Amino acid sequence: MTMHREPGGERYYYTWAWFEGPDDAAWRVTGHHTDSGEQYRLDWNLAERSLCVTDSLGRTRCHWWDAQGLVTAYRDEAGQMTTFRWSDEERLLLGMTDAQGGKWRYVYDRLGHLTETHDPLGRVEQTQWHPVWHQPETEVDAAGAAWRYEYDERGNLQAVSDPLHQRTVYGYDRHGQVVRITDARGGDKYLQWNEDGQLMRHTDCSGSQTAWFYDERTRLERVTDAESNSTRYSYDGNGHLTEVMFADGRTERYQPDAAGRLVKYTSPAGQITRWQRDGQGR
Repeated sequence: MTMHREPGGERYYYTWAWFEGPDDAAWRVTGHHTDSGEQYRLDWNLAERSLCVTDSLGRTRCHWWDAQGLVTAYRDEAGQMTTFRWSDEERLLLGMTDAQGGKWRYVYDRLGHLTETHDPLGRVEQTQWHPVWHQPETEVDAAGAAWRYEYDERGNLQAVSDPLHQRTVYGYDRHGQVVRITDARGGDKYLQWNEDGQLMRHTDCSGSQTAWFYDERTRLERVTDAESNSTRYSYDGNGHLTEVMFADGRTERYQPDAAGRLVKYTSPAGQITRWQRDGQGR
């Protein structure tokens, strides 16, 4: 590919060259420019496994990588370096030295789950993982506060206990969707879903209900709160939102272009905001 055109008409051009290195041989992009004047030069050095990209303002950023393609160093436009250290076999990130010289260290279990994060100040965050579901069982932050997680026989999150030992419990339907949430005070919230997995009804601890209604194309059509106030949504033939009518009669209007991007917004007070974009869609 040497050129492609965006929906707005802006064209993007590419130049290529053949490169051979210690890891592979392939065609690679060496230059890129647009109709609006953006320009980039890509300087490859496969012998040292590096790529430097220079933009039209002369700013350059560089990446270096190892034989497995993992980034080992990055230099930003200001010349600041960040380096990365990886394990030999699992290719897990073991450490990072940031642009300010701060050193981060990462520890994993035998399955590759991150169990410890050591920051430049010596603080440690820890995670213990479930042996079957590979989800966190315990998370301890740098201050020692702990969160604990319990799971059912299908791997669904069943309960969460926070650092204050407050426990929230979750109940599920046969599709794995949350249908009940019991908070630390024993209050229950209920959720009802349609066959498309969309929320239809929420009942809070006081018994107040909010309902969601959808059209045949599964688009949100109406939301009715506990006081029977309804907000309605309208769409054009392409499925783009064009109008929101609130319960008090106020209306918001949206006008998209052919690509679905917002070009005009009319507030409930009648104030109009317009958007104009260049060929790149900005």
